[in-house]
Amino acid sequence: MATKTWIATTSSTWATAASWSPSGVPAAGDDVIFNSSSGPCTVAANTNALLSLNFTGYTNTITINNSINLIVAGDVTLSSGMTSITPFSGSITMNTGTLTTNGHALGVWLRLATAGSTIQLADACVLNKGLRILGLPTSFITLRSSVSGTQRPLTLSNTLPTVFITGSISTTNLTVTAGSNIVIGMNLYGNGITSGTYIVSQTSGTPGGAGVYVVSASQTVAATTIRATLLTDQDIDYVNAIDLDSSGGQTFWNYKGTISNSSNWYIMQQYELRLSGLVFA
Repeated sequence: MATKTWIATTSSTWATAASWSPSGVPAAGDDVIFNSSSGPCTVAANTNALLSLNFTGYTNTITINNSINLIVAGDVTLSSGMTSITPFSGSITMNTGTLTTNGHALGVWLRLATAGSTIQLADACVLNKGLRILGLPTSFITLRSSVSGTQRPLTLSNTLPTVFITGSISTTNLTVTAGSNIVIGMNLYGNGITSGTYIVSQTSGTPGGAGVYVVSASQTVAATTIRATLLTDQDIDYVNAIDLDSSGGQTFWNYKGTISNSSNWYIMQQYELRLSGLVFA
């Protein structure tokens, strides 16, 4: 086991050995740190199961690509100044441990994966993307507060930006002639746009506004109105089973749903959701 610190000051991928100190991609059981000096990071392949992941002081962006899992066997500590995005279904996957958000609204899936494990919330948790629980019908995942009797609100917030822009696409270049508040990672929807297309980077123009952007899929689209959003279908997805057990009558967890557009939400429950003495507010 070792401690690895992300030292890249410009955008780089997780798998770049030279972006870590000491040099080398984090191995299973390593503690990983992103601090105030760390630059943007893109996770393009599933990671090893880290011992811990600490973003304290981090003010840049971590992007987790489609269907990629950033896997942590223990504690995850976020930073209020960071940005976390996933174009589609990338996730921070916790196998056990305590999640401390420090006021950061998580912009990637929170995925709880190891059957029989306990995930603790150290403070209020806001999920802008969704919560996925992957257990077994006979071995539940327990989600609870880190302090007995203290509620930790879990809020689903449909507040990520959606903007309408005017632009055209030639190969992988999106030329925006009108629009603002454009964010890297936004999914693009419109007449003739290939399904699953999202913004990878901006190469010229006004930051977040008119200019040229790189998109994820090569295509040809004539000038049109484009909806750009970080939202996809968001959910609490009970793929197998979750146990929100209040252990001895104490309220460990409460759920607050903040749903501004109910059509973007669904619940898939294949087996069982156990709610024991919980307070819904």
